[in-house]
Amino acid sequence: MCLYNKKGMNTWNDIYDFSEKVLSYILRKKEEEYIQPDQDTAFEDYELRFSHACQPDRIGFTGDCYLNGQTEFFPLEDSTTIRLRHELFDEDAIVLKNMARCVSLCSEKTGKSVTVAYPQMPYLGIWHMPHTDAPYVCIEPWASLPSRQDVVEELSCKSDLIHLAPGAKYENQWSITITEEKECMM
Repeated sequence: MCLYNKKGMNTWNDIYDFSEKVLSYILRKKEEEYIQPDQDTAFEDYELRFSHACQPDRIGFTGDCYLNGQTEFFPLEDSTTIRLRHELFDEDAIVLKNMARCVSLCSEKTGKSVTVAYPQMPYLGIWHMPHTDAPYVCIEPWASLPSRQDVVEELSCKSDLIHLAPGAKYENQWSITITEEKECMM
């Protein structure tokens, strides 16, 4: 279910397992947030600011978008901020774990921000088309990760998938809030 208004939207996912077997699945949400620079702002004037200080790790991927088994610390400015630059995405998406579960796309030069809150999603993908000056950034909260390169594994054994027992219900909520005031979430 999705509830929209002029200031954003709230989404609830209710998934039921009506079968007699465990249901294993992946849940991801993609929101493309377009940055429309005016004559006073550019892509590089925008930032992603997490709701509180955190020490995220970047999850490594192969060139074919599979997990490569490597994870490394991803430093944030003041432990909260990623300043946007096109070259950040030249190696494709930045996928994080161990980060705050709320992030705002904002600029100190504008009076607007878009905040995505994803309290039940342990991963966050951030990307735009590599090697371009694309005027957007995609913010994708993820509940699970893709497969590993050249590894065939039973989905029911994959630890980060959502495993729903027969007759059970899974609930997940996330939201997008649009702010037009001169406020970049601190």
